[in-house]
Amino acid sequence: MNPNDNPIFIRKATPEDAAELVLLNQAFNGASEPDVFLAKQLADPGQVEFAILAEFEGKVVGFACLRICPCILYTSPSAELTELYVIPEQRRKGIARRLVDFAVRMATQVGADELVVLTDKVNAIARHFYWSNFFEEGDLALRRSLKLTDHIEKIEALLTDALQIEFPDQIETERLFLRSFREGDGAMYAEVSQRNKEHLRKYESGNSLMKINSPEEAEVVVREMAAAWRNRSFFLFAVFEKQSGEFTGQVYLGPLDWEAPDFEIGYIADADHEGRGFVSEACRAVISFCFKDLKAHRLSIHCDETNLRSQHVAERCGFTREGLVREDRRHPDGSFSSTVIYGLLKSEFEKKEK
Repeated sequence: MNPNDNPIFIRKATPEDAAELVLLNQAFNGASEPDVFLAKQLADPGQVEFAILAEFEGKVVGFACLRICPCILYTSPSAELTELYVIPEQRRKGIARRLVDFAVRMATQVGADELVVLTDKVNAIARHFYWSNFFEEGDLALRRSLKLTDHIEKIEALLTDALQIEFPDQIETERLFLRSFREGDGAMYAEVSQRNKEHLRKYESGNSLMKINSPEEAEVVVREMAAAWRNRSFFLFAVFEKQSGEFTGQVYLGPLDWEAPDFEIGYIADADHEGRGFVSEACRAVISFCFKDLKAHRLSIHCDETNLRSQHVAERCGFTREGLVREDRRHPDGSFSSTVIYGLLKSEFEKKEK
């Protein structure tokens, strides 16, 4: 493939890419291995792990690592995607998907039967991305660190500013109350899953609600979401109508950059409560909380171009349409659609509040 034919160009890394790969790895993992070490690794013909680079308009903007190992008991090698990273300003352009596709081709060429990826169980964004790329839930992975420093770093991570933020037990609006999911919500969430699967199939095929088949599975999911809330990985607000106490939808709040701070908002309406303005009302409450309590500088919403209801929510909440990422979403039926990007700045929110 000629890199001039497309702004996105994917290729295997060479020893000459060591310096740029070091910078990407520092941004992603905080690692600081020297260029010389990495160049030696890339030049070693006996390596079982390969680095893949993504270029956008001639600039290296992301990488993936693919580990391929022969199996002593099986003829097919094992293949694992060990790293995947795209710099924040170049995301939502289909670059990560292209990196995964390249890794799949490499693994297939050497006879691997499957490609495995390990990701944090509370990292909903990553899980949804992999689900949308035809990965399925697999076996449980357990880890035991062999380094004392790993345990020290985990303890230090608990002292970050994000963990010190006080979150209210409940946010109330005129008609609604919003709260975190909690232990014991599994039975309720299983019912929500069953009545919303068809409703969510087109635009939310990777949503965790689509994977639930029993109250027990739902309980695992809500506990994972509660853990993510405590760890400040992401926040999923369950939205209930005050008058009836019924579940009306949920609002996702994901920190993209705590330092900025910069957050992404997502939302779904319960099939039985669409068209009553509940999602817009709940989103306004979360938006206000973000700017006033979390001191956010910017919020963003990403909508499918064909999902007009979702776009109307963003516009009713004061967001500005900022751009379009073309055909980056693949649906279960194999069709593609584009992503509309909306943004709202703190200054714009404060102006509207006056």
